[in-house]
Amino acid sequence: MRIRMLTTAVLIGLLAGSVALNVAFWRADRAVTKAIAAHQDDFSISLIECKELLVDLNSASSVRLQKWTDRFQQYVDQQTNPAHNLDELYARYQAVEAPGHSNRFAELLLNLSVAERDHVAKSRLVKYLGPPDESEIEKDREVLCYHYTENGSKRSAFVILSNGIAISFMLDAHKEPK
Repeated sequence: MRIRMLTTAVLIGLLAGSVALNVAFWRADRAVTKAIAAHQDDFSISLIECKELLVDLNSASSVRLQKWTDRFQQYVDQQTNPAHNLDELYARYQAVEAPGHSNRFAELLLNLSVAERDHVAKSRLVKYLGPPDESEIEKDREVLCYHYTENGSKRSAFVILSNGIAISFMLDAHKEPK
């Protein structure tokens, strides 16, 4: 009888301790979740970009400042009204940047590269990106090259096609246009 009461007391103590630990962990998880949620829409730039921004702000050059205005506007657009598919993203590119190849073009390229898993056809690439700046056919593959500027830096993207289907995207290559 005494062992039964002792066992019951120990089990009640363990249960109470378990509940206390669960409550403590729940509170800690909730605090972390709130902290993360409070910053989920934060915009961040690297130290290098921060230094560049300071130089551009001090220069008062409208061209240099416009680069930052465009970048911040694109971020605000993405956060307040995110594109739900490639057609919406393409419409934004057309409305704001086309036929230029800059930040929104880079965003379109990135999203097409993600869609590559769905076997993007050349016709679809050309529909969204336009004709390539350069192209080359090697054996059974075709390489399309698009030049663009992302956040003021010159970039190139290469799309490798096999039988008219994208099989690989190489973004942000630092190849100078011819």
